[in-house]
Amino acid sequence: MKILLTGASGFVGGNILPELSKYYSNIKVFEGDVRNKNDVEKAVEGIDCMVHAAAIISGTDEETFDVNF
Repeated sequence: MKILLTGASGFVGGNILPELSKYYSNIKVFEGDVRNKNDVEKAVEGIDCMVHAAAIISGTDEETFDVNF
C-alpha cells in the first residue's frame, strides 16, 4: 500500500510519520501547497491512502478552510 502524508513537518504529521513507518515502507511525504490543485493531483498519482495532517492555526477564514479541510 502506498501512503501519502501531508503535514509531515508539523507536530501532528511529524508524530504520525514514525508510527506509519513501523507498519508501512511505502510512504510518500507531500511536498507542495495543499491549496494548489496541480500539486495535489501530481502527489496523489498511484496513492492508495492519504493521511491529511497539514493544518494552519492562523490566517484568514478562507486560508484556514482551504488548508484544514
